[in-house]
Amino acid sequence: LGKGVSVDYPLAFHLYKNASEKGNRWASLYLGDCYFFAQGVTRNLSMALEYYKSAAQDGVSEAQYCLGLCY
Repeated sequence: LGKGVSVDYPLAFHLYKNASEKGNRWASLYLGDCYFFAQGVTRNLSMALEYYKSAAQDGVSEAQYCLGLCY
């Protein structure tokens, strides 16, 4: 986290969503985290799984790990 910058989860969610829609595979992982941990959005495990699966299929090993924890 940056020094001197306040945490803004709704803004982070919005930026991750835009990046994910443009093909950023890491943003899909972070969107999964937002949904899983209810950061900037209401908790939704099915959406978390959807984004984790998308990132995992794109080769993000951390997303594969998150999927394993979910199951």
